[in-house]
Amino acid sequence: MANQTFSGAIEPAIRGADLIYIALPIGVTLDILPEIAQNAAPHALVTDACSTKLRICTAAVELFEEEESSPIFLGGHPMAGRELSGFAQSDADLFQKATYALVGPSQEDRDPRINRLTKILEKLGARPSWLGAQQHDYAVGLASHLPQLTAVALGSFLYDRLDENGLPITLAGPGLRDTLRLAGSSYATWRDIVLTNREVLSAALDTLRPPPRRSTRAPRFPRTRSRLRRRQRTIQTPPLPVVQALACEPNSPHYNRLKPCATTCSDRLTSLTALPSNTLR
Repeated sequence: MANQTFSGAIEPAIRGADLIYIALPIGVTLDILPEIAQNAAPHALVTDACSTKLRICTAAVELFEEEESSPIFLGGHPMAGRELSGFAQSDADLFQKATYALVGPSQEDRDPRINRLTKILEKLGARPSWLGAQQHDYAVGLASHLPQLTAVALGSFLYDRLDENGLPITLAGPGLRDTLRLAGSSYATWRDIVLTNREVLSAALDTLRPPPRRSTRAPRFPRTRSRLRRRQRTIQTPPLPVVQALACEPNSPHYNRLKPCATTCSDRLTSLTALPSNTLR
């Protein structure tokens, strides 16, 4: 079974499996979870690696019965993500010393199948950490999702201020490269993360943003020959236009300032701000 590949119907791929590990974007996971619950073997343990847990675990409660004679679901999230994806980027040591969030029953109520999975994770070098779905989404919203959005915002902010010589980017060192590393992450993944953790992210962004400045006068930057027109730019709030727009408020002044650009980070988030609030079921 391990050496076979499948496409199309899910049932042949999971038939008789002891462990079903879902490593897909949140929206796709929500779409296929009913079919997996219907076709999983009675002895199977189904788990996922999605970056938000409340929506996934809520759906799983309705689909899976907590009985020894039925497949069970355990929400999971390995805190070992990278900005690169695909088989070519796989790493056998990815889970080494990484926290692995698990959302499930208390220790005395855990099914033996869950205990077996935790032992596998520990052998891979991971450190299982048990918590609730809402608690998980709040914590990763601040410690993981917010840094991602600020990296994307910084990438857009710098792109919007490039001159014909590529300044200021041409003078950037490894520090900026490290800071913007997250901005190269998959849009398909982050679209669903933002849409399923928007409440936490909106509150975090409001806290991160300081009050508006009293003066709306633009700061004085050195003038370059072909960018004199930038002198009339007025900055009324801190330079986080893309992060501001992630609140999905297309009518905000920040949304209107966003420009389609060649950088993947700005392209992705400009598209994301145009999505209606109920895009992800």
